[in-house]
Amino acid sequence: MNTNVSENKSHLQGRYERKNKTLVNSEIGNDATLVICYRKNPTPSKPLNYILLKEGKKSSYISSMYNTGKEGVYQLEFNGIQYLMTSNDTGYTITAKHN
Repeated sequence: MNTNVSENKSHLQGRYERKNKTLVNSEIGNDATLVICYRKNPTPSKPLNYILLKEGKKSSYISSMYNTGKEGVYQLEFNGIQYLMTSNDTGYTITAKHN
């Protein structure tokens, strides 16, 4: 099943492998990749790192990567849903945050 992320946002969750400067979810395929970008002028409300979704030639903003106080763990917010993004040996895992 190759559903693109912008059609079904729940597919933001999953394991992403680093491929060059992008993160690829093998369940989604190479059509939709995440890119970690860097702000030139971060602020307290806009941290240094943020994520873009690239689908073909189209890019769209997903979320800032907010520090959680734990090394390698970031909080994301996308369409009103909170996520945790955790680094691992090959990339990142994104899961919905449960309060």
